[in-house]
Amino acid sequence: MKGRLEQELKEAEFVKSGKGVGLFDDEIWLLVLGHYAFRKNTNEIGRQFGYSPTTVGKYLKLLGLEVTRSVDKLKQKDVDVIVEAHRACNGNVRTCSTRTKHGYKTVVRCWNEEGLKPRKEDYNYHGFPSPLEFFMVHPQIRKLRRYELSKRYPGLYRALLRKGQLEKAIPRAWVH
Repeated sequence: MKGRLEQELKEAEFVKSGKGVGLFDDEIWLLVLGHYAFRKNTNEIGRQFGYSPTTVGKYLKLLGLEVTRSVDKLKQKDVDVIVEAHRACNGNVRTCSTRTKHGYKTVVRCWNEEGLKPRKEDYNYHGFPSPLEFFMVHPQIRKLRRYELSKRYPGLYRALLRKGQLEKAIPRAWVH
């Protein structure tokens, strides 16, 4: 099998290309042993041997070994807690994520699998429904040009930009 490993690596030309970690043969063999010891779980192999799950998966897949990631395996009791939290959190994903200690995407995935819909989060910019309304209510801010706004109030500038309201707030000056 060692000859196969060397041949596979040569054929794939795994040269350090600036992406990921280049591993020596003995390190790759360590990953192969971890593959069998930790039931093909790249997250656990990486945690035990100090490599990223992506690096572990790259080398094990190159050798033709099947790999899994632990994020795919959520315990049923955890799924039940996340689903029950839908009602308690009124469908608010961020609140549920914080309360259940699971990630945002995990909560959304569990709810989607159960047919539950996440509630659209109400956008609130300092008590106003949108950054544009906040901008319009404050006359001292309305006098500023785009550059000045970006320097004095960068948060407001980015919020207007993100919501697509910057053009309405401060139209571009047309040069004739």
